[in-house]
Amino acid sequence: MSGGGARFNRGRQNDLLIALKDMVYPVLDLEGLAKHRGSVFGKIGQPPSPGQKMFSHISRGIYKKLSNTGYI
Repeated sequence: MSGGGARFNRGRQNDLLIALKDMVYPVLDLEGLAKHRGSVFGKIGQPPSPGQKMFSHISRGIYKKLSNTGYI
C-alpha cells in the first residue's frame, strides 16, 4: 500500500470520529491524542507527540469522563 492509502484511511477514520462527536457521541481518538501522523515525515512542522506517561494520563482522564456516558 502506498503512503497515500494510509493517509486516506486516517482521513476516513477521522471523518467518522468527527461525525460521531458532532452527533454528541463520546469519542476517544487515541491517534489524535498521540499526535500520530502515520509517517516518519508526518511530524515535520508539528508539535511533538506526548511521552508514554503523558499519553496514559491524558487518555485515562478522557476515558474516566466517557465512562459515565454508558457507551464504554
